[in-house]
Amino acid sequence: MGLPDINLVFHNAATTAIARSQRGIVGAILKDSAPAVTGAHELLDESQIPAELSAVNQDYLKKTFIGYVNKPQKVIAYVLNTDAADLNTALDYFALHKIDYLVGPVDCSTDEAQAISDWIKTERENKRTPKAVLPNTAADNEGIINFTSSAIKTGDTEYTTAGYCGRIAGLIAAS
Repeated sequence: MGLPDINLVFHNAATTAIARSQRGIVGAILKDSAPAVTGAHELLDESQIPAELSAVNQDYLKKTFIGYVNKPQKVIAYVLNTDAADLNTALDYFALHKIDYLVGPVDCSTDEAQAISDWIKTERENKRTPKAVLPNTAADNEGIINFTSSAIKTGDTEYTTAGYCGRIAGLIAAS
């Protein structure tokens, strides 16, 4: 009779392992003036957020890690210089790495959001399935999540729509 109990334990362990592995990976494109942090950073928890990042970018990543019941599996932050002409370097990086959700910079412009939207649509045409949480951007594709809130206040801090997309992506990725 002990054998069925052991099988049940293994079955339950396998079921929970599958559920844990399905937490999402969030890709975050950031712009920062610190040249030492330019490039990709794979972060498993908020303790790995580079201290050289601006306080605003650190807060953006910390909010992404909040998740829901669980946290996202990891956050891959790709940091561009603040004077980067476009997001292409980061998008090229994410084309080669698995992500489930992508968010733009804290101050994501309409043109940057459109570039991410176009990239998501192209990736989905190529049989990849990333999604993007974008501020005030038409959800004209199943891979685009249009976040349209305004005057978001947490404690004493007020966030822009673009500045809160990371929190929404982390919430969805961890569900």
